[in-house]
Amino acid sequence: MNASSIRETEVFSSSEKLYVKSIGNPEADTVLILIHGGPGLSHRYMIGLEHLASDQLLVVSYDQRGCSRSVSITREDGQVEELRGKIPERLDLLSYVQDLEAVRRAVAADKKVHVLGHSWGGIVAMSYASHYPEHIRSLLLIDSVPPTYAGIEAGSARLHARVQALQQQGIIPVELSADPKVSLAQILPAYTPVLEPSALDVEMTEGINEKTWEAINGFDIRDQLAPLDFPVLVIFGAADSFGTEWAEETKAAFVNANVTMKIIPNYGHFGWLECPDVFYSTVRDFLAKNG
Repeated sequence: MNASSIRETEVFSSSEKLYVKSIGNPEADTVLILIHGGPGLSHRYMIGLEHLASDQLLVVSYDQRGCSRSVSITREDGQVEELRGKIPERLDLLSYVQDLEAVRRAVAADKKVHVLGHSWGGIVAMSYASHYPEHIRSLLLIDSVPPTYAGIEAGSARLHARVQALQQQGIIPVELSADPKVSLAQILPAYTPVLEPSALDVEMTEGINEKTWEAINGFDIRDQLAPLDFPVLVIFGAADSFGTEWAEETKAAFVNANVTMKIIPNYGHFGWLECPDVFYSTVRDFLAKNG
């Protein structure tokens, strides 16, 4: 993809200014919006997925509210002032959904879009689909959290047990860094059996993760997902320490949707990096079928 096909812009959503990046043909009929994980990461670790872009497919990434190049703002006398370093006041699920809708309006106008959510981004994608089903062509849920807080807690416990096991083996340090970015790199072997920290361009904004989980504590959106009837692709790594229970719970929530589920052996939490051939062929086939 040449540089002329890359566009960076700002999208305003309530009290937030969101950084948005588009790759591919802006006139393409097909648009895929990527939602990164975290909460608190940036879009950068998912940059490999931009390879999906083409003359027929526009791929759009953005930094979620408060993350990386997206900032809170104030408006006074027609002027916009950036509040860099400020954690957004609202980090509830609906605020993340409204941000995604602002991005969709900016990049796709009246088009229906494919929405791909990875990890935490999956719950943003699912919640968005429940609020704006008329704008969805399909959902692609990649190692996604499930649609209940209880399910997320169970998966987090499985990940924690994996971290402890790797600490006992000397693979992960017993004493983790207080720096969130460093500690995430330290525990990466619990997320993936094959990747080195250098393979992921990870950027973490402090405070977003904790404040978001506080804001959405106890959520359960299964009832909102049950009526949805568009195509859904669930991809999950068999070696993902969060457990394939997440994929099973997610699939079960889409009672009326046409769900395709792909459990890929020997990969953990980042399929496009760990097993790109299988991952990309699965995604491209799904998009071609439902484009």
